Amino acid sequence: MMDKSVNWKYDNVWNTKWSLFDHEGIEIKYAGSSTNGRIESNSDDALLLITGLFVTNYYWQVSVGIMLAIFLPIWLNILR
Repeated sequence: MMDKSVNWKYDNVWNTKWSLFDHEGIEIKYAGSSTNGRIESNSDDALLLITGLFVTNYYWQVSVGIMLAIFLPIWLNILR
């Protein structure tokens, strides 16, 4: 299991759909919004299911941090 490689990608422009897949045919599709979500999988591997949720949560947090770093100085200058 340690040498297993799984790929992750966004499936749409808005980053509300993403998937995990590997060369063995395992595919897990995720779709989410602020109010609900959906997971479709041909695998019952709990670690992979949770990994897909973790990865997207991580990227959302990084995106929010980047947006704050960009827009906070602008907002502060406007308020002066």
